[in-house]
Amino acid sequence: ISARYPLVELACALVFAAVGWRIGVSWALPAFLLFGWLLIVVTVVDLRTHRIPNRLTYPLTPALLALLVVAAMLHGTPSAAVRAVLGGVVAFGVLLILALVNPRGMGMGDVKLAAFIGIGLGYLGWGHVWLGLFAAFLSGGVIAGALLVLGLRGRKDHIPFGPWLALGALVALLAGQPIIDAYLRWSTWT
Repeated sequence: ISARYPLVELACALVFAAVGWRIGVSWALPAFLLFGWLLIVVTVVDLRTHRIPNRLTYPLTPALLALLVVAAMLHGTPSAAVRAVLGGVVAFGVLLILALVNPRGMGMGDVKLAAFIGIGLGYLGWGHVWLGLFAAFLSGGVIAGALLVLGLRGRKDHIPFGPWLALGALVALLAGQPIIDAYLRWSTWT
């Protein structure tokens, strides 16, 4: 058995525990467990194949949306359902524009994953959507720059972006509110 399998299982256990701690006993918990699971799977698949399969994003994106709409209605917060829809549209749109401007720089799998991520983070709030995207581009840029400087990748080599979208989404989900609050406090001081 490859070491990858127990590492993926351990990552799932850790992410599920962190999501359970962050979301708590809530109608939204099943949706966010699905959210964390897909982010792990996409990271592993994209690192290995440089592709994000449609057979993951096509069924799981509407499933996530349905779970979050139901959770919002059961919690009595229909505005969270609206934010989830709009968050998915906005995140999809931002990455779609980037993919159309530079087709070799961004794959459509990343665009479809962004819709999934935008739905999940949109449920939590607009700050989470923007933080997730910012953290993805920041972490992806730092890693890509390091790989270039170290000579491990060339300028024309493709670097999968799905893992960095997943990392940004997890940062926004698990630590988003304290980061957003700190940013807002800092921005009012300057």
